[in-house]
Amino acid sequence: LNIVYRNAKRLLSLVDQLLLFRKADSDADKLKAANLDIVNLCKEVFLCFSHQARTRKIQYDFIAQQDHIDIYADREKIEIAIFNLLSNAIKFTPENGKVKITIADTSDRVAIQIEDTGCGISAEAGEKIYSRFYQEPDYNRSLKTGFGIGLFLVKNFIEAHGGSITYRSKENQGTTFSIHLKKGEQHINPDQVIPATETSSELLMELAQEDQLKVIDQQDITVEQYDSALASERKSLLIIDDNKSMRDYLIEVFKPQYHLYVAPNGEEGIRMIREHVPDFIISDVMMQGISGIEICNLVKEDAAISHIPIVLLTASASPEIKLKGIESGADDYISKPFDKDLLVARVAGILKSKTTLQKYFYNEITLNPGNSRISAEYKDFLQNCIRIVESHITDPNFNIQILADEIGMSRSNLFNKIKSISGRSSNSFIRFIRLRKAAEIFINTDNTISETMFLVGMNDIKYFREQFHKLFDMNPSEYIKKYRKNFSNQLTLNRTIKKK
Repeated sequence: LNIVYRNAKRLLSLVDQLLLFRKADSDADKLKAANLDIVNLCKEVFLCFSHQARTRKIQYDFIAQQDHIDIYADREKIEIAIFNLLSNAIKFTPENGKVKITIADTSDRVAIQIEDTGCGISAEAGEKIYSRFYQEPDYNRSLKTGFGIGLFLVKNFIEAHGGSITYRSKENQGTTFSIHLKKGEQHINPDQVIPATETSSELLMELAQEDQLKVIDQQDITVEQYDSALASERKSLLIIDDNKSMRDYLIEVFKPQYHLYVAPNGEEGIRMIREHVPDFIISDVMMQGISGIEICNLVKEDAAISHIPIVLLTASASPEIKLKGIESGADDYISKPFDKDLLVARVAGILKSKTTLQKYFYNEITLNPGNSRISAEYKDFLQNCIRIVESHITDPNFNIQILADEIGMSRSNLFNKIKSISGRSSNSFIRFIRLRKAAEIFINTDNTISETMFLVGMNDIKYFREQFHKLFDMNPSEYIKKYRKNFSNQLTLNRTIKKK
């Protein structure tokens, strides 16, 4: 209910803002100019983002050469302009970045600079950024989100005051917008001058309220340690979404059944995938920085984590986006809004197929082929591991590090992949392959139990019997009696001659 309330409140606020923007746009050339303190106005707008900047650990500075600078301007339109530029600066500056607003006074003008260390604007954009509804085609850029009307209004409002706006930007380094406003009232039509007022505008209060809702949404919940005592017994699930409300909703949906990890963006998501190797990934598609489709590509191209199933969520109805998601290797693609029961069932169904994979491994190890079908990728990986272990089968010192070196993966990544596919630790995995070879020897030769034990690189007869019984549910002598093939006397004679 809290999520519904916040979103309803935000929707109401956005509607109010659209009405005010529409009113301001339609009256763009009709100023209601009054004598106002531009330093105080900028300070009020600046403070709207202070909590948001603090939450994201952004160095947020306000610098003014003087405490008070008076100009004649339309308060509402200047607030819209400053708010829009500061909002973009905060939005597209990463954590631990910097945003600064500087106000300088000259003899006949006031200069306002808003500087950030965000992702920047492409050189190709040029003056097109001021066009109505303009958006950069690359969704990683700073002009992608929104409707593309903000900077159009900013330029119109500033120029209506006889002022100017320019910018300079370097990709991945930041952007600086510079506004110059004339002092005095000579440039203002006398009919557009009204008595001064000290109160903040209705628009600024709406914008500030919207900012507070954003701040609430950006206060992350730590979920990595949910029910830590049960973490080892539960499947782990990683949620990647840059929308806080959606993250919270998915947390509530999956918290009872899974051990959760949560990432607020694609970059953090990739880091957590490689660090924790979760059993399942749910990711939004459209995110700033690394998108869900890019995450899917990176995961499926990395042998160490390619086994992790991924479900992509998106609000886009575009068939092209859906096709890209499926082509990138996503296990499923679900459109928003979605039925939570359907999503839960889909995750459970995909994880059940992993259980089938582990069942296939068990049948393969116990020489009991079943009807389970798995992908060629997993089958080839398992067969490759069996081949390498069997090539070192007589070496009791063979371990996961040697296997990792020969298969071309790091020890930790191989460990995680083996755990996911077989449900076993790396040591158990190697031991099972040794015991599998022992079973083959029992079936196809007349070697004794002790001889077979040494042939598969094990030295303790008691330990060998115990582990064999755990895997095959019978001791070696019972297994030989049940499954050993009959050998001819000639084969036995040849074996005796060789011993002599």
